[in-house]
Formats: sequence, C-alpha cells, structure tokens
Amino acid sequence: MNESVLNERKAETPSTLRIRFSKTGSLQFISHLDLMRTMMRLLIRSGLKMWYSEGFNPHPKLVFALPLSIGAESVCELLDVRVYGDIDCEDLIRRLNEASTPELKFIEAYVPERKFKDIAYARYEITVYSQNLKKGCDNAMTELFRSPVIVSKRTKSGDHDTDIVPFVRSLSVEFDADTHELHVNTVLSAAPDNYLNPEYIVEAIRRATGAPSDEDFTPGGDSYSILRTEMLDSEGQIFR
Repeated sequence: MNESVLNERKAETPSTLRIRFSKTGSLQFISHLDLMRTMMRLLIRSGLKMWYSEGFNPHPKLVFALPLSIGAESVCELLDVRVYGDIDCEDLIRRLNEASTPELKFIEAYVPERKFKDIAYARYEITVYSQNLKKGCDNAMTELFRSPVIVSKRTKSGDHDTDIVPFVRSLSVEFDADTHELHVNTVLSAAPDNYLNPEYIVEAIRRATGAPSDEDFTPGGDSYSILRTEMLDSEGQIFR
C-alpha cells in the first residue's frame, strides 16, 4: 500500500466491521489459510478501507469466529475486520458477492456489539447416509447419550479419553428409512476451553449404529455431512 495512504489513515481511528457469510459446496474442503487468502483478495477488490498493520509487511487483520474443520459447511460464518470511515454495508455485501461465487456467499455486514469470546455454543445439522442404517438406529443414538460417551479427544496437551456428553447442550435424532439417512440436530459447546468438534458426534453415531463405515467411503457408499447453522451465546440466543 502507498506510504502516503498509510500515513493518512494513521490519523483516523479504525473501527470493527463484522461480516456474516456462508461457506458451502466444494469450499467445505478449503483450508483455513486458503480461506483467509481468498477473503483478503475479495475485501481488497471491494475497495473496503481496511486498517493495515505497521512494519515491513503491512497487512489487514482478519479475525474469524470458530474456524471450521475441513469437510464442514456453514451458513453462519463470522469475520471481523478493522476499517476506516463510514461503510455502506449493503453496497459492500453487493460488491463482495459480485466478486465471489455462490459457494462463498456474503449475507450481511454490521458494527458488532459483542466479542467472539461471548460465543458459547454452535448448532449443527449432521446427516449420515448408509444402507447399513436400520429402523431404530435413531433410538440407539439417543440412548447412547444417556450415559458417558468416551472418545479420544485432541487437546493442546495431547489426546485424552474424554466424556463428550457434558459438551452436548441438546441433541435430537431422526431416521428416514426411505433415504437411509440419519439426521442429527445438535447444539455443542463452542467455548474456547470446551470446544467440541462435531466430528466427535459422527464418531458417536458410528459407535451406536455402525455407520458411516470407514471402509465404505466410495461413490454410492457411506457418507456424512456437517452443516453449522448458528452460533449461540451462553443463554442459547443467536450470537451476532
């Protein structure tokens, strides 16, 4: 960035702008680093006046809430970026969508009143498909969570056997015998020290039903999907 522009912006006071977007389809397989690079290019192309760090390599600061694991989709992703001046939020969203793809859709932009640390839970829709799923598997899944469910949970200090039931705020299960799909709607802990990856719920489904099978991830074979639909505060209200 031109040095004169940087010096001019130093005199201004930056503010935080929050952007909500969805990441679906093939973009579920994009890494967080590649998502950051893509977002950076789109924001620069939009003409947004962003705050840049000082030093040898000035760059905008992008902060994402609860980055997803590869293979998960979301319709409630949140990004904070430091900006200058008054922002026409509707126009910004229009420009971002014009430069993006339907799989990376920008929904709204606004000035946030809360910090990401106030996020306590996240809601997910998990769907498992397998010809091996039988009638009553939904009851087996519900019954499983009435007692401790021990998994090898990865933490900063290594892998530890952990009961994940205390991290599950709510869970409902339905089985569609016509499509051989098990549908799970669950709210999981998303607090920094108690985050539960939804992949552990898939592992619990495998334990209760035998599906999805690790040996049958072939075209037409077993499959599963994870979609994050909401981020929630400690009261269970939608976080914005």
